[in-house]
Amino acid sequence: FQKFTDDLSKAYRVWLNIRPTTQLEDAPLLESFLTFAPGSDAFVARTLAQIYLDNGRPADARRVLDEACLYHPTDFEVWSLRIK
Repeated sequence: FQKFTDDLSKAYRVWLNIRPTTQLEDAPLLESFLTFAPGSDAFVARTLAQIYLDNGRPADARRVLDEACLYHPTDFEVWSLRIK
């Protein structure tokens, strides 16, 4: 069985490239994540702020980043997005 699974994984390998979302339609889902788990993930906050910045909503980006800076004061990327 092990040989079979090894041969199978060699023949049918799947490569996944995962990138953060850039769609404004995904903002409510990210907002709800930050509402129910504030400070749990700086990556979500950065992604949401970048979506808002890319779509001409700097006030929303500032609001997200202000809170993210409180929870992640050593995250350089959060602070650099806040400067934009």
